[in-house]
Amino acid sequence: MKGLVFVIAVAFACCVATCGALQQCRECFANTLEECKQEPLSNCSSGHTQCMSISIKVLGESKLISFCSGEALCGIGIAINHYSCNLADNDYMCIGCCPEPGCITEDDFTIGGAARASIATMATTTLTVLLTIAMAMGF
Repeated sequence: MKGLVFVIAVAFACCVATCGALQQCRECFANTLEECKQEPLSNCSSGHTQCMSISIKVLGESKLISFCSGEALCGIGIAINHYSCNLADNDYMCIGCCPEPGCITEDDFTIGGAARASIATMATTTLTVLLTIAMAMGF
């Protein structure tokens, strides 16, 4: 019985330490990375476990947008990079996510960089899609 109480206490403590902690991200709409890094950390709402960064260049003008995001949106954004993220192009849009507090994706928008940032994002998104399809088919 003591062992069970100990296991429950440890599980609860881990949940409070990790699950209960809110993510903090820099929220910005800036011209440069340095401008964005000057913004204070903002507390994210529950369920937003990633900091998403969008780097856009259109007609020679660059912008960096950073905000709190959920894992599903990060998975979709990272998938879009295949079509829109080529930093050598005149116009591009690159999306990155990272789980560290206050992080901003700077230049590693590659599939490898995105996967390193959040394997859990891709797994969660895949599982959600598969469960949705299964429910729609009546399984």
